[in-house]
Amino acid sequence: MGRDAILGGLVLLLACGEGGDIDTTPLLDAGRDAAAEDGGAGADGGAGADGGADMADAGGDLGDDAGLGPAPRALGIEGPDVVDAGGRVSLTCRVEFVGPAAELGFAWTVDGVPIEGADGADIAWTAPDLDAEVELACTVEDPAGRTSSVTRTLTVVVGLPALVARWRFDGDVSDASGNGLDGMGLGGAAPAMDRAGRASGALRFDGRAVVSVPHDDRLTLADAYTLAMWVRPEAPTDSDRVLLTKSEGTAGNYSLEINASTASFFQEQLLYVHDTAGGNWSAIASSTPLAADTWFHIAITVAADDTLVGYVDGRRELSGMGVADPATNTSALRIGSGRLGFVGVLDDVRIYDAALSEAQVAALAAPPP
Repeated sequence: MGRDAILGGLVLLLACGEGGDIDTTPLLDAGRDAAAEDGGAGADGGAGADGGADMADAGGDLGDDAGLGPAPRALGIEGPDVVDAGGRVSLTCRVEFVGPAAELGFAWTVDGVPIEGADGADIAWTAPDLDAEVELACTVEDPAGRTSSVTRTLTVVVGLPALVARWRFDGDVSDASGNGLDGMGLGGAAPAMDRAGRASGALRFDGRAVVSVPHDDRLTLADAYTLAMWVRPEAPTDSDRVLLTKSEGTAGNYSLEINASTASFFQEQLLYVHDTAGGNWSAIASSTPLAADTWFHIAITVAADDTLVGYVDGRRELSGMGVADPATNTSALRIGSGRLGFVGVLDDVRIYDAALSEAQVAALAAPPP
């Protein structure tokens, strides 16, 4: 029995990652076993051919032209719903096809215009500099010239406020915003795998490590601001875990933390704290516990009208009014430690001097390219 005949009754769902190969060995063995049980019926166009025909009928619009087998069918486009203007995101065209993936051709368009160089199931796409909804389309074609297309609408967000600072943690602690607010060194933190699986794309903190950034007036936040980062806690603790703070021994100008696992309420939820002229001010900023060994994108925004909003994975979770004005200081900014150390991995820490919108936070939380 030929390889094509064996594959005639098998449907492969292709969602090809970078360098990803599809292992068809178990499928081929299953085909051989079925053929053997039928006494070689597959060679006469029996079991294998009939299986393919049944799947074509179940699929509705899967065609079978002149014994070529079912035509490919585009099932959907995987990727974020909201992207930052000019941002680069990864997209995957999911396809149902009977046969080797290498035989397929792909073409992508945005609002009907071809995306240059986009000729695979997986692409990295740069969003245009506009504020609008755009329609992406992926068309798949097999060697016989049969095609299938699928579309998806994405929202492109323009106008993210200028960054105060951004630490990518790609093996160092430099400030990627261009403002020169670099960390003073790894401070005991170790390079670690990031959320996209890139080696040395994040930093792991052991509860004692701290990345210290010297005081700069631009790091002192007052009227409106946003704190955002990716976080992967490693273990529950009986104390709050400080992710980022501008203080020395107190809550200071601002402090973003994870509430203790043993707290009476709001265990392992996002906690925002700062000092004020009248004492300490704090607020629980999420309803989702930040469980161990899971990546989360977290953000808090404080607007000029004293409204605080907490986000987890781009979702607005909790909000409140009446945020007291934070006390200012000349303390260093400390990432990963403070009054209480954090154990886990941090990545892409950002500070904005404005309150991002819900759509803008969702763009930050989009899956990495």
